[in-house]
Amino acid sequence: MFTKTKIILAYLLLSLTLAACGGDAAPAPVSPTTAPETAKPAATSVPAPEAAKATATIAPTVAPAAAQPSGDAKEALLAAMRKQITGGPYRLKTSITTDKDTTEMNGEVVPPNQMHISIGSSDRKTEMIFIGDKGWMSQNGKWQISPIAGGEIMSQVLQNIDELASNISNVQYVGEESLDGKPAYAYTYHMELGADKGGVKSDAKVWIDSALGLVVKSESTGEFAGIKSKTVQIIEYDPSIKIEPPK
Repeated sequence: MFTKTKIILAYLLLSLTLAACGGDAAPAPVSPTTAPETAKPAATSVPAPEAAKATATIAPTVAPAAAQPSGDAKEALLAAMRKQITGGPYRLKTSITTDKDTTEMNGEVVPPNQMHISIGSSDRKTEMIFIGDKGWMSQNGKWQISPIAGGEIMSQVLQNIDELASNISNVQYVGEESLDGKPAYAYTYHMELGADKGGVKSDAKVWIDSALGLVVKSESTGEFAGIKSKTVQIIEYDPSIKIEPPK
């Protein structure tokens, strides 16, 4: 049975996997080795090597203009999903709605291992910050040391994408559409994951910026463990994003 900490971290993995895959993915198991401890004020400062690393990773990946999609639609979609992990600093806004509740997951990510994520529903508000091997979690405004680092999370997200890649089908290139006044390539697909364990089924539509070759929006309807949901995620790329430790 998941502890509260594991559930929260699973939600974080879900949010970041959605950013790369644009679907209703099941939260991946997270196995912290120790329970979080109360953070001391002095622990929130980032050591000089980490600060240097943070500065070094701010510059976004410069992607060449993507050519008109050709060939296999699934391979083109998967390439954009994987590219998301190193696609430069980005901001994500995710909304997951069921018949019982709506969960909002918003955050900023600076690859490869920095992120600031906020998760809110009707009964829980959680905020998380990860910078290299440092991590902090906050519930009700009280910061604690996180039992997992940012690099571990992004590594798990990559594993999730590889698993999802073998479980999506009927990938179709819909065509070029205008998204907020910019051209984007639209794809649709069906996904079934963990069907033998009452897993996920979903139908999704993903928009890929035609100049960047990166996912900028996804919408999906799905079902997990008998619960139906609708997920919408918007991704914005912003090279000025910086992740700071909690104060």
